[in-house]
Amino acid sequence: MADICIMPFVRQFAHVDQDVFYSLPYPHLQQWLREWLAHPLFQQVMVKFPPWRVMSSWCSRSIMSVARVVH
Repeated sequence: MADICIMPFVRQFAHVDQDVFYSLPYPHLQQWLREWLAHPLFQQVMVKFPPWRVMSSWCSRSIMSVARVVH
């Protein structure tokens, strides 16, 4: 249970500077992270989505219409 709780923090730390993380003298931690990152469940839930974009004008108008009615 503790592994799953701390994994996002270790992952973020490693992601910020991978060269530094993998040069540290912690081979067990590095292997542990590699195994979690390759785990099928992790791969399934960490699907990448396209970056968010500003809404289309139709959607923006629809939301603004609802906002006017609510206020």
